[in-house]
Amino acid sequence: MKGKRLIPALWFCLTLFVMLALTACAGNDNGSPNQQPPPNITVTISPPTPTVAIGNTIKFSASVDGTSDQKVIWSASAGSITPAGVFTPPKTIGDVTVTATSEVSSSAAASVLVSVTSASKVQISINPPVATLGLGGVLQFTATVTGSSNKGVTWATNNGTITDTGFFTAPDRLATVNVLARSNADPTVTASVQVNVVDSGPLVTISPAGATLAVNAQQQFTASVTNTTNTRVTWSATGGTITQDGLFTAGTTPGTFHVTATSQADNTRSATVLVLIQPVTVSVTPSTLTMVEGTQAQFTAKVIGTSNTSVTWSASDGIIDSTGLFTAPMTAETVTITATSKADNTTKGTATVTVQASTDDVYNFENGIPTVWSPQLSATAPAGQKFLGQLATNQTATLSLAGLTQHTSLQITFDLYVIGGWDANKPFTVSVDGTTQFSQTFSNITGTNQSFPDGGSHDPGFGSASQNSLGYTFTPPILFNDTIYHITLNVPHTASTTTIVYKSDLDGTIAQMAWGLDNVEVKAVP
Repeated sequence: MKGKRLIPALWFCLTLFVMLALTACAGNDNGSPNQQPPPNITVTISPPTPTVAIGNTIKFSASVDGTSDQKVIWSASAGSITPAGVFTPPKTIGDVTVTATSEVSSSAAASVLVSVTSASKVQISINPPVATLGLGGVLQFTATVTGSSNKGVTWATNNGTITDTGFFTAPDRLATVNVLARSNADPTVTASVQVNVVDSGPLVTISPAGATLAVNAQQQFTASVTNTTNTRVTWSATGGTITQDGLFTAGTTPGTFHVTATSQADNTRSATVLVLIQPVTVSVTPSTLTMVEGTQAQFTAKVIGTSNTSVTWSASDGIIDSTGLFTAPMTAETVTITATSKADNTTKGTATVTVQASTDDVYNFENGIPTVWSPQLSATAPAGQKFLGQLATNQTATLSLAGLTQHTSLQITFDLYVIGGWDANKPFTVSVDGTTQFSQTFSNITGTNQSFPDGGSHDPGFGSASQNSLGYTFTPPILFNDTIYHITLNVPHTASTTTIVYKSDLDGTIAQMAWGLDNVEVKAVP
Protein backbone atom coordinates (compact mmCIF):
# COMPACT_ATOMS: atom_id res chain seq x y z
CA MET A 1 0.00 0.00 0.00
CA LYS A 2 2.74 2.35 0.88
CA GLY A 3 4.56 1.84 -2.38
CA LYS A 4 1.40 2.50 -4.43
CA ARG A 5 0.92 5.96 -2.77
CA LEU A 6 4.46 7.11 -3.70
CA ILE A 7 3.99 6.77 -7.47
CA PRO A 8 1.31 9.52 -7.88
CA ALA A 9 3.41 11.88 -5.74
CA LEU A 10 6.49 11.33 -7.91
CA TRP A 11 4.50 12.00 -11.06
CA PHE A 12 3.18 15.24 -9.55
CA CYS A 13 6.68 16.47 -8.71
CA LEU A 14 8.01 15.52 -12.11
CA THR A 15 5.17 17.32 -13.87
CA LEU A 16 5.68 20.45 -11.77
CA PHE A 17 9.45 20.48 -12.57
CA VAL A 18 8.85 20.20 -16.31
CA MET A 19 6.34 23.06 -16.25
CA LEU A 20 8.70 25.29 -14.36
CA ALA A 21 11.51 24.44 -16.76
CA LEU A 22 9.32 25.19 -19.78
CA THR A 23 8.22 28.51 -18.24
CA ALA A 24 11.85 29.51 -17.64
CA CYS A 25 12.75 28.61 -21.21
CA ALA A 26 9.83 30.57 -22.56
CA GLY A 27 10.92 33.57 -20.48
CA ASN A 28 14.48 33.37 -21.86
CA ASP A 29 13.23 33.22 -25.45
CA ASN A 30 10.93 36.22 -25.17
CA GLY A 31 13.21 38.45 -23.04
CA SER A 32 12.60 40.02 -19.69
CA PRO A 33 9.67 42.47 -19.73
CA ASN A 34 11.74 44.91 -17.58
CA GLN A 35 14.85 45.08 -19.88
CA GLN A 36 15.10 48.40 -22.10
CA PRO A 37 16.56 48.40 -25.64
CA PRO A 38 19.98 50.12 -25.96
CA PRO A 39 19.81 53.90 -26.71
CA ASN A 40 20.56 55.32 -30.25
CA ILE A 41 23.85 57.14 -29.60
CA THR A 42 25.77 59.04 -32.30
CA VAL A 43 29.12 60.83 -32.19
CA THR A 44 30.36 63.75 -34.36
CA ILE A 45 33.88 65.21 -34.45
CA SER A 46 35.00 68.78 -35.14
CA PRO A 47 36.79 69.88 -37.24
CA PRO A 48 35.51 67.42 -39.86
CA THR A 49 38.34 67.87 -42.45
CA PRO A 50 41.45 68.69 -40.43
CA THR A 51 44.97 69.46 -41.66
CA VAL A 52 48.02 69.75 -39.42
CA ALA A 53 51.71 70.28 -40.12
CA ILE A 54 54.41 68.12 -38.60
CA GLY A 55 55.47 69.68 -35.30
CA ASN A 56 52.09 71.34 -34.65
CA THR A 57 49.05 70.13 -32.75
CA ILE A 58 45.34 70.35 -33.37
CA LYS A 59 42.48 70.27 -30.86
CA PHE A 60 39.48 68.04 -31.61
CA SER A 61 36.11 68.20 -29.92
CA ALA A 62 33.35 65.59 -29.94
CA SER A 63 29.60 65.93 -29.55
CA VAL A 64 27.58 62.92 -28.33
CA ASP A 65 23.86 62.81 -29.10
CA GLY A 66 21.41 60.37 -27.54
CA THR A 67 22.83 60.56 -24.01
CA SER A 68 23.67 63.21 -21.45
CA ASP A 69 27.12 61.67 -20.98
CA GLN A 70 29.41 63.59 -23.38
CA LYS A 71 32.60 61.70 -22.48
CA VAL A 72 34.50 60.02 -25.30
CA ILE A 73 37.65 57.94 -25.64
CA TRP A 74 40.10 59.33 -28.20
CA SER A 75 42.41 57.20 -30.33
CA ALA A 76 44.63 57.75 -33.38
CA SER A 77 46.07 55.38 -35.99
CA ALA A 78 49.41 57.23 -35.75
CA GLY A 79 50.86 60.02 -33.67
CA SER A 80 49.22 60.59 -30.31
CA ILE A 81 46.09 62.16 -28.87
CA THR A 82 45.35 63.21 -25.29
CA PRO A 83 42.12 62.43 -23.40
CA ALA A 84 41.18 66.09 -24.03
CA GLY A 85 41.43 65.59 -27.83
CA VAL A 86 44.76 67.34 -28.49
CA PHE A 87 46.35 65.47 -31.42
CA THR A 88 50.10 65.44 -32.12
CA PRO A 89 50.84 64.08 -35.61
CA PRO A 90 53.65 61.65 -36.44
CA LYS A 91 56.83 62.93 -38.07
CA THR A 92 55.83 61.60 -41.49
CA ILE A 93 53.54 63.08 -44.11
CA GLY A 94 50.31 61.19 -44.78
CA ASP A 95 46.77 60.57 -43.53
CA VAL A 96 45.95 59.59 -39.94
CA THR A 97 42.59 58.39 -38.64
CA VAL A 98 41.39 59.98 -35.39
CA THR A 99 38.47 58.27 -33.64
CA ALA A 100 36.17 59.30 -30.80
CA THR A 101 34.25 56.49 -29.07
CA SER A 102 31.40 57.09 -26.62
CA GLU A 103 32.13 55.89 -23.09
CA VAL A 104 28.47 54.90 -22.83
CA SER A 105 28.49 52.60 -25.86
CA SER A 106 31.60 51.27 -27.57
CA SER A 107 29.57 50.79 -30.75
CA ALA A 108 28.97 54.56 -30.98
CA ALA A 109 32.03 56.10 -32.60
CA ALA A 110 33.08 58.60 -35.27
CA SER A 111 36.33 59.08 -37.20
CA VAL A 112 37.97 61.82 -39.25
CA LEU A 113 40.91 61.63 -41.63
CA VAL A 114 43.71 64.03 -40.66
CA SER A 115 46.03 65.24 -43.43
CA VAL A 116 49.55 65.52 -42.01
CA THR A 117 51.66 67.96 -44.05
CA SER A 118 55.34 68.92 -43.98
CA ALA A 119 56.66 70.87 -41.04
CA SER A 120 56.24 74.65 -41.14
CA LYS A 121 58.28 77.32 -39.43
CA VAL A 122 55.04 79.17 -38.77
CA GLN A 123 53.60 78.77 -35.28
CA ILE A 124 50.35 80.13 -33.81
CA SER A 125 49.30 80.62 -30.23
CA ILE A 126 45.87 81.81 -29.08
CA ASN A 127 45.09 83.83 -26.01
CA PRO A 128 43.23 82.94 -23.88
CA PRO A 129 44.08 79.25 -24.42
CA VAL A 130 40.77 78.08 -22.90
CA ALA A 131 37.54 79.85 -21.95
CA THR A 132 34.17 79.41 -20.30
CA LEU A 133 31.30 81.71 -21.32
CA GLY A 134 27.66 82.04 -20.53
CA LEU A 135 24.95 81.73 -23.12
CA GLY A 136 25.50 84.42 -25.74
CA GLY A 137 28.64 85.64 -23.96
CA VAL A 138 31.43 87.42 -25.82
CA LEU A 139 35.22 87.23 -25.70
CA GLN A 140 38.08 88.75 -27.67
CA PHE A 141 40.63 86.19 -28.85
CA THR A 142 44.07 87.20 -30.11
CA ALA A 143 46.47 85.13 -32.20
CA THR A 144 50.26 85.45 -32.12
CA VAL A 145 52.06 84.24 -35.25
CA THR A 146 55.79 83.50 -35.28
CA GLY A 147 58.06 82.30 -38.07
CA SER A 148 56.61 84.66 -40.73
CA SER A 149 56.35 88.38 -41.39
CA ASN A 150 52.68 87.79 -42.26
CA LYS A 151 50.98 87.91 -38.87
CA GLY A 152 47.44 87.57 -40.20
CA VAL A 153 45.11 84.69 -39.35
CA THR A 154 41.67 83.55 -40.46
CA TRP A 155 39.27 82.81 -37.60
CA ALA A 156 36.64 80.07 -37.61
CA THR A 157 34.34 78.36 -35.14
CA ASN A 158 32.04 75.36 -35.23
CA ASN A 159 29.38 77.14 -33.16
CA GLY A 160 28.52 80.70 -32.29
CA THR A 161 30.13 83.45 -34.38
CA ILE A 162 33.58 85.01 -34.64
CA THR A 163 34.67 88.13 -36.54
CA ASP A 164 37.73 88.60 -38.72
CA THR A 165 39.39 90.25 -35.71
CA GLY A 166 38.76 87.31 -33.34
CA PHE A 167 35.75 88.74 -31.47
CA PHE A 168 33.76 85.63 -30.45
CA THR A 169 30.06 85.45 -29.53
CA ALA A 170 28.93 82.22 -27.88
CA PRO A 171 25.74 80.45 -28.99
CA ASP A 172 22.59 80.74 -26.87
CA ARG A 173 22.61 77.04 -25.94
CA LEU A 174 24.90 74.78 -23.96
CA ALA A 175 27.82 73.56 -26.07
CA THR A 176 31.52 72.81 -26.23
CA VAL A 177 32.83 75.06 -29.00
CA ASN A 178 36.07 74.85 -30.94
CA VAL A 179 37.62 78.20 -32.00
CA LEU A 180 40.33 77.93 -34.65
CA ALA A 181 42.94 80.35 -36.04
CA ARG A 182 44.50 79.48 -39.42
CA SER A 183 47.73 81.17 -40.57
CA ASN A 184 47.39 83.35 -43.66
CA ALA A 185 51.09 82.76 -44.36
CA ASP A 186 50.74 78.96 -44.22
CA PRO A 187 47.12 77.72 -44.24
CA THR A 188 48.25 74.27 -43.08
CA VAL A 189 49.20 75.75 -39.70
CA THR A 190 46.36 76.15 -37.21
CA ALA A 191 45.77 76.57 -33.52
CA SER A 192 42.54 76.06 -31.62
CA VAL A 193 41.00 76.56 -28.20
CA GLN A 194 37.98 75.07 -26.51
CA VAL A 195 35.17 77.27 -25.22
CA ASN A 196 32.73 75.78 -22.75
CA VAL A 197 29.33 77.47 -23.05
CA VAL A 198 27.37 77.19 -19.81
CA ASP A 199 24.08 78.52 -18.47
CA SER A 200 25.21 81.05 -15.92
CA GLY A 201 22.25 83.36 -15.61
CA PRO A 202 21.06 86.48 -17.44
CA LEU A 203 21.58 86.80 -21.19
CA VAL A 204 22.42 90.30 -22.50
CA THR A 205 22.13 91.41 -26.14
CA ILE A 206 22.81 94.82 -27.71
CA SER A 207 21.15 96.50 -30.68
CA PRO A 208 22.43 97.48 -33.15
CA ALA A 209 25.08 94.74 -33.26
CA GLY A 210 27.81 97.23 -34.26
CA ALA A 211 28.35 100.66 -35.78
CA THR A 212 30.67 102.62 -38.06
CA LEU A 213 30.90 106.26 -37.01
CA ALA A 214 32.67 109.46 -37.89
CA VAL A 215 34.83 111.25 -35.35
CA ASN A 216 32.60 112.88 -32.68
CA ALA A 217 29.47 111.24 -34.16
CA GLN A 218 26.79 109.64 -31.97
CA GLN A 219 24.96 106.28 -31.94
CA GLN A 220 22.07 105.17 -29.72
CA PHE A 221 22.42 101.60 -28.40
CA THR A 222 19.77 99.58 -26.54
CA ALA A 223 20.22 96.48 -24.37
CA SER A 224 17.90 93.51 -23.86
CA VAL A 225 18.27 91.28 -20.76
CA THR A 226 16.51 87.91 -20.45
CA ASN A 227 16.49 85.12 -17.83
CA THR A 228 16.07 87.64 -15.00
CA THR A 229 13.48 90.09 -13.70
CA ASN A 230 16.17 92.79 -13.32
CA THR A 231 16.66 93.99 -16.91
CA ARG A 232 18.84 97.02 -16.12
CA VAL A 233 22.39 97.25 -17.46
CA THR A 234 25.49 99.34 -16.86
CA TRP A 235 27.01 100.80 -20.03
CA SER A 236 30.73 101.19 -20.68
CA ALA A 237 32.74 102.01 -23.81
CA THR A 238 36.20 102.49 -25.25
CA GLY A 239 37.09 105.04 -27.91
CA GLY A 240 34.44 107.48 -26.74
CA THR A 241 31.83 108.09 -24.04
CA ILE A 242 28.44 106.51 -23.38
CA THR A 243 25.58 107.60 -21.19
CA GLN A 244 23.66 105.19 -18.96
CA ASP A 245 20.86 105.48 -21.51
CA GLY A 246 23.16 103.93 -24.13
CA LEU A 247 23.98 107.07 -26.16
CA PHE A 248 27.54 106.66 -27.45
CA THR A 249 29.66 109.64 -28.59
CA ALA A 250 32.73 108.77 -30.64
CA GLY A 251 36.07 110.27 -29.68
CA THR A 252 38.64 111.86 -31.99
CA THR A 253 40.91 108.81 -32.30
CA PRO A 254 40.17 106.48 -35.23
CA GLY A 255 40.15 102.73 -34.64
CA THR A 256 38.06 99.75 -33.53
CA PHE A 257 36.49 100.03 -30.09
CA HIS A 258 33.91 98.28 -27.88
CA VAL A 259 30.56 99.19 -26.33
CA THR A 260 29.57 96.89 -23.45
CA ALA A 261 26.31 96.42 -21.55
CA THR A 262 26.73 94.57 -18.22
CA SER A 263 23.75 93.04 -16.41
CA GLN A 264 23.09 94.67 -13.05
CA ALA A 265 21.52 91.40 -11.89
CA ASP A 266 24.80 89.55 -12.53
CA ASN A 267 27.88 91.61 -13.38
CA THR A 268 29.58 88.55 -14.86
CA ARG A 269 27.05 88.60 -17.68
CA SER A 270 27.51 91.19 -20.46
CA ALA A 271 27.36 91.79 -24.19
CA THR A 272 29.83 93.73 -26.31
CA VAL A 273 29.61 95.14 -29.83
CA LEU A 274 32.29 96.63 -32.06
CA VAL A 275 32.36 100.32 -32.99
CA LEU A 276 34.56 101.45 -35.89
CA ILE A 277 35.54 105.11 -35.69
CA GLN A 278 36.66 106.26 -39.10
CA PRO A 279 39.49 108.78 -39.49
CA VAL A 280 38.76 112.02 -41.31
CA THR A 281 40.03 111.53 -44.85
CA VAL A 282 39.92 113.72 -47.93
CA SER A 283 40.26 112.47 -51.50
CA VAL A 284 40.42 114.62 -54.62
CA THR A 285 39.00 113.66 -58.03
CA PRO A 286 40.60 113.49 -60.52
CA SER A 287 43.76 112.53 -58.62
CA THR A 288 46.02 113.06 -61.66
CA LEU A 289 45.41 115.19 -64.72
CA THR A 290 47.31 116.54 -67.72
CA MET A 291 46.26 120.03 -68.80
CA VAL A 292 47.35 122.64 -71.30
CA GLU A 293 48.58 125.96 -69.96
CA GLY A 294 45.72 128.43 -69.46
CA THR A 295 42.93 125.82 -69.62
CA GLN A 296 40.41 125.00 -66.86
CA ALA A 297 39.39 121.81 -65.03
CA GLN A 298 36.87 121.06 -62.27
CA PHE A 299 38.07 119.20 -59.16
CA THR A 300 35.85 117.67 -56.45
CA ALA A 301 36.65 116.56 -52.90
CA LYS A 302 35.15 113.68 -50.90
CA VAL A 303 35.37 113.92 -47.10
CA ILE A 304 34.59 110.94 -44.84
CA GLY A 305 34.84 110.54 -41.10
CA THR A 306 32.97 113.76 -40.28
CA SER A 307 29.60 115.33 -40.94
CA ASN A 308 31.33 118.54 -42.08
CA THR A 309 32.29 117.75 -45.68
CA SER A 310 33.48 121.26 -46.61
CA VAL A 311 37.04 121.85 -47.81
CA THR A 312 39.35 124.76 -48.55
CA TRP A 313 40.99 124.64 -51.99
CA SER A 314 44.54 125.74 -52.81
CA ALA A 315 47.02 125.29 -55.67
CA SER A 316 50.81 125.54 -55.84
CA ASP A 317 50.40 127.63 -59.03
CA GLY A 318 47.57 128.77 -61.23
CA ILE A 319 44.20 129.75 -59.77
CA ILE A 320 41.55 127.61 -58.03
CA ASP A 321 38.26 128.99 -56.70
CA SER A 322 36.14 127.90 -53.74
CA THR A 323 34.24 125.39 -55.90
CA GLY A 324 37.40 123.58 -57.08
CA LEU A 325 37.49 125.16 -60.57
CA PHE A 326 41.18 125.32 -61.50
CA THR A 327 42.82 127.52 -64.15
CA ALA A 328 46.25 126.28 -65.16
CA PRO A 329 49.20 128.68 -65.22
CA MET A 330 50.76 129.80 -68.52
CA THR A 331 53.91 127.78 -67.91
CA ALA A 332 54.67 124.08 -68.34
CA GLU A 333 55.12 122.63 -64.84
CA THR A 334 53.72 120.23 -62.22
CA VAL A 335 51.04 121.73 -59.97
CA THR A 336 49.70 120.29 -56.70
CA ILE A 337 46.00 120.82 -55.95
CA THR A 338 45.12 120.58 -52.24
CA ALA A 339 41.74 120.19 -50.51
CA THR A 340 41.92 120.80 -46.74
CA SER A 341 39.14 119.58 -44.44
CA LYS A 342 37.37 122.42 -42.63
CA ALA A 343 36.53 119.98 -39.84
CA ASP A 344 40.21 119.04 -39.36
CA ASN A 345 42.75 121.33 -41.02
CA THR A 346 45.48 118.72 -40.54
CA THR A 347 43.69 116.41 -42.98
CA LYS A 348 44.25 117.06 -46.66
CA GLY A 349 43.74 115.44 -50.03
CA THR A 350 45.85 116.23 -53.08
CA ALA A 351 45.87 115.88 -56.85
CA THR A 352 48.76 116.26 -59.27
CA VAL A 353 48.36 118.31 -62.46
CA THR A 354 50.90 118.17 -65.26
CA VAL A 355 50.68 121.44 -67.17
CA GLN A 356 52.04 121.20 -70.69
CA ALA A 357 52.76 123.92 -73.22
CA SER A 358 50.21 124.30 -75.99
CA THR A 359 51.05 123.15 -79.52
CA ASP A 360 53.26 125.70 -81.28
CA ASP A 361 54.64 124.35 -84.56
CA VAL A 362 57.06 126.55 -86.53
CA TYR A 363 58.38 125.82 -90.04
CA ASN A 364 61.15 127.94 -91.64
CA PHE A 365 62.19 125.29 -94.17
CA GLU A 366 65.90 125.90 -93.67
CA ASN A 367 66.48 122.14 -93.38
CA GLY A 368 64.03 121.04 -96.05
CA ILE A 369 60.30 120.39 -96.14
CA PRO A 370 58.82 118.36 -93.20
CA THR A 371 56.62 115.40 -94.09
CA VAL A 372 53.49 117.15 -92.74
CA TRP A 373 53.63 119.35 -95.86
CA SER A 374 52.52 118.56 -99.38
CA PRO A 375 54.05 119.02 -101.87
CA GLN A 376 57.64 118.41 -100.77
CA LEU A 377 58.86 121.33 -102.85
CA SER A 378 61.81 123.41 -101.66
CA ALA A 379 63.18 126.58 -103.26
CA THR A 380 65.99 129.04 -102.57
CA ALA A 381 65.57 132.73 -103.46
CA PRO A 382 68.45 134.52 -105.22
CA ALA A 383 69.11 136.37 -101.95
CA GLY A 384 69.54 133.02 -100.15
CA GLN A 385 66.22 132.50 -98.33
CA LYS A 386 64.95 128.92 -98.36
CA PHE A 387 61.18 128.52 -98.57
CA LEU A 388 58.36 126.21 -99.65
CA GLY A 389 57.85 126.84 -103.36
CA GLN A 390 58.04 128.00 -105.98
CA LEU A 391 54.35 127.38 -106.69
CA ALA A 392 52.47 128.85 -109.62
CA THR A 393 48.99 129.39 -111.04
CA ASN A 394 46.36 127.41 -109.07
CA GLN A 395 48.71 125.13 -107.10
CA THR A 396 48.21 124.41 -103.38
CA ALA A 397 50.36 123.80 -100.30
CA THR A 398 48.75 121.56 -97.60
CA LEU A 399 49.74 121.30 -93.93
CA SER A 400 48.27 118.29 -91.97
CA LEU A 401 48.66 118.25 -88.18
CA ALA A 402 47.56 115.78 -85.47
CA GLY A 403 47.90 115.62 -81.69
CA LEU A 404 47.07 119.25 -81.06
CA THR A 405 46.83 120.10 -77.37
CA GLN A 406 43.58 121.32 -75.83
CA HIS A 407 42.61 124.65 -77.36
CA THR A 408 39.78 126.99 -78.32
CA SER A 409 41.37 128.51 -81.43
CA LEU A 410 44.30 128.27 -83.84
CA GLN A 411 46.62 131.20 -84.46
CA ILE A 412 48.11 130.80 -87.94
CA THR A 413 50.91 133.11 -89.09
CA PHE A 414 53.02 132.91 -92.26
CA ASP A 415 55.05 134.90 -94.76
CA LEU A 416 53.60 134.90 -98.27
CA TYR A 417 56.22 135.35 -100.97
CA VAL A 418 54.66 137.07 -104.03
CA ILE A 419 57.04 136.63 -106.95
CA GLY A 420 56.85 138.19 -110.39
CA GLY A 421 53.92 139.67 -112.24
CA TRP A 422 50.99 139.12 -109.90
CA ASP A 423 47.73 140.86 -110.66
CA ALA A 424 44.48 141.24 -108.74
CA ASN A 425 42.29 139.05 -110.90
CA LYS A 426 42.31 136.00 -108.64
CA PRO A 427 42.56 135.70 -104.81
CA PHE A 428 45.03 133.85 -102.63
CA THR A 429 43.07 131.74 -100.08
CA VAL A 430 43.68 129.85 -96.83
CA SER A 431 41.16 127.21 -95.69
CA VAL A 432 41.10 125.34 -92.36
CA ASP A 433 39.41 121.93 -92.35
CA GLY A 434 37.58 122.80 -95.57
CA THR A 435 36.35 126.28 -94.54
CA THR A 436 37.87 129.38 -96.17
CA GLN A 437 39.37 131.63 -93.48
CA PHE A 438 41.33 134.07 -95.71
CA SER A 439 40.84 135.38 -99.26
CA GLN A 440 42.67 138.44 -100.64
CA THR A 441 44.28 139.59 -103.89
CA PHE A 442 47.85 140.82 -104.35
CA SER A 443 49.64 142.78 -107.08
CA ASN A 444 53.19 143.69 -108.14
CA ILE A 445 52.13 145.45 -111.38
CA THR A 446 51.75 149.21 -111.92
CA GLY A 447 48.13 150.22 -112.35
CA THR A 448 46.65 147.05 -110.87
CA ASN A 449 45.24 147.39 -107.35
CA GLN A 450 45.02 144.71 -104.64
CA SER A 451 42.49 143.97 -101.87
CA PHE A 452 45.00 142.99 -99.16
CA PRO A 453 45.08 143.69 -96.24
CA ASP A 454 41.50 144.80 -95.51
CA GLY A 455 39.49 144.01 -98.61
CA GLY A 456 39.65 147.55 -99.95
CA SER A 457 41.31 148.82 -103.14
CA HIS A 458 45.02 149.44 -102.63
CA ASP A 459 48.09 150.15 -104.71
CA PRO A 460 50.38 147.25 -105.63
CA GLY A 461 52.62 146.13 -102.80
CA PHE A 462 50.51 147.91 -100.17
CA GLY A 463 50.97 146.39 -96.67
CA SER A 464 53.98 144.30 -97.66
CA ALA A 465 56.84 143.86 -95.17
CA SER A 466 59.45 144.26 -97.93
CA GLN A 467 59.81 144.78 -101.66
CA ASN A 468 62.52 143.42 -103.95
CA SER A 469 64.29 141.73 -100.98
CA LEU A 470 64.35 138.18 -102.35
CA GLY A 471 66.68 139.08 -105.27
CA TYR A 472 64.45 138.23 -108.21
CA THR A 473 64.75 140.18 -111.53
CA PHE A 474 62.45 140.11 -114.52
CA THR A 475 62.54 141.38 -118.12
CA PRO A 476 60.83 143.62 -118.94
CA PRO A 477 61.09 145.24 -115.49
CA ILE A 478 57.95 145.34 -113.31
CA LEU A 479 57.01 147.53 -110.36
CA PHE A 480 58.09 144.95 -107.75
CA ASN A 481 60.01 141.85 -108.66
CA ASP A 482 58.99 140.31 -105.33
CA THR A 483 57.11 141.30 -102.17
CA ILE A 484 56.78 139.62 -98.74
CA TYR A 485 53.56 139.84 -96.69
CA HIS A 486 53.24 138.88 -92.98
CA ILE A 487 49.77 137.38 -92.49
CA THR A 488 48.08 136.35 -89.19
CA LEU A 489 44.81 134.41 -88.86
CA ASN A 490 42.84 133.53 -85.70
CA VAL A 491 40.46 130.64 -86.32
CA PRO A 492 38.00 129.16 -83.73
CA HIS A 493 38.97 125.49 -83.40
CA THR A 494 38.89 122.64 -80.83
CA ALA A 495 39.70 119.40 -82.69
CA SER A 496 43.02 117.61 -82.10
CA THR A 497 43.70 117.47 -85.86
CA THR A 498 43.63 120.07 -88.63
CA THR A 499 44.27 120.42 -92.35
CA ILE A 500 45.34 123.85 -93.60
CA VAL A 501 45.34 124.48 -97.35
CA TYR A 502 47.14 127.48 -98.94
CA LYS A 503 46.01 128.10 -102.54
CA SER A 504 46.61 130.58 -105.33
CA ASP A 505 43.86 131.13 -107.92
CA LEU A 506 46.20 132.82 -110.42
CA ASP A 507 45.02 132.07 -113.93
CA GLY A 508 48.47 131.89 -115.50
CA THR A 509 47.84 134.52 -118.20
CA ILE A 510 50.71 136.64 -116.96
CA ALA A 511 54.20 135.19 -117.30
CA GLN A 512 56.62 134.79 -114.43
CA MET A 513 53.96 134.46 -111.65
CA ALA A 514 54.97 132.36 -108.62
CA TRP A 515 54.57 132.23 -104.83
CA GLY A 516 55.88 130.51 -101.73
CA LEU A 517 55.57 130.21 -97.95
CA ASP A 518 58.06 130.83 -95.18
CA ASN A 519 58.11 131.17 -91.36
CA VAL A 520 54.81 129.33 -90.94
CA GLU A 521 53.58 129.02 -87.33
CA VAL A 522 50.48 127.18 -86.04
CA LYS A 523 49.70 127.69 -82.35
CA ALA A 524 46.89 126.01 -80.40
CA VAL A 525 45.48 128.75 -78.18
CA PRO A 526 43.85 127.49 -74.92
